[in-house]
Amino acid sequence: MNRQIYRIIVVIFALLSVVSCGTDDAPVIGDVDNGYGSGYDGLAVGVENGEELEMLSPGTSLGVFTFADNSYTLLSANVRLTVGEAASRAADSGFSLSGALGICAYSPYSEAWTDADVTNDLLFRVIADQREEESFLANDLMVAPFTYINSGRVTLRFRRVMAKVSIRVVNRTGSFDLSGAEVSLPSRRSEVFVSLLSGKSKVSLDTKTDINAFILERGADTLAAAAVLLPESIGAGIVVFTLDVNGHRMTYASVRNENWESGKEYTYEMELTERGLISTGCQVVDWNDGNGNTELDVPMIG
Repeated sequence: MNRQIYRIIVVIFALLSVVSCGTDDAPVIGDVDNGYGSGYDGLAVGVENGEELEMLSPGTSLGVFTFADNSYTLLSANVRLTVGEAASRAADSGFSLSGALGICAYSPYSEAWTDADVTNDLLFRVIADQREEESFLANDLMVAPFTYINSGRVTLRFRRVMAKVSIRVVNRTGSFDLSGAEVSLPSRRSEVFVSLLSGKSKVSLDTKTDINAFILERGADTLAAAAVLLPESIGAGIVVFTLDVNGHRMTYASVRNENWESGKEYTYEMELTERGLISTGCQVVDWNDGNGNTELDVPMIG
């Protein structure tokens, strides 16, 4: 086959592939060979786990800002991109790294920050009722601070602002049924100020709220729940969570001073006995699962 004809056929096939994907939604950051598993138009993304950079979950929504100069003159503001499983597809988003000096981003995406002044700290409010998965995921705030674009390519390194607290309960009684149980974490910090440019955050000490946890697994004899929370210190004797089961409320209080840190997952292993909740251990690991997509309008204030 003539080489020129072959090239024309390849180009036509590529164009048909792009058209077949559609252009109705935000651009999908697909699985391309960029070293981190996700890329779009020269952009690679990942979430920091220690020194490693791990993939974000498919469906993770990002709000991206690009800048023309070191004075942070905006080229594009709060453009929504989505991490997907397929190859990158075009959309009428206005997003491009062309002509941009630098970039920053956050996740999950929210319309509320479209007109935000990113040179100032921005306010993020925790959603208290996390019993629905959508609300649970919407609390997983991540920030990729300002970084320079080099020859049209850049990697956004997201850092988690929040901590994750998980509770696992095994029922050792014959009188309780965990299948209808609920878990809450009382009087937790509820507001944080974040800088999209530096990635730094500062938790407000003035606002608290009771958090209703998301139930991951529930049966008569086992219960698993989790909540996304702001990092904070928990003093000895402070109630960590309450368990409501069969019309009874049981509490677990910390036996020592604890410090919940950003990007960490704290799992409390418990047994429910006739005497109440008994701790069987607590595990601390890096929170390394990605941020699933949510359409929920999370409470962010510019």
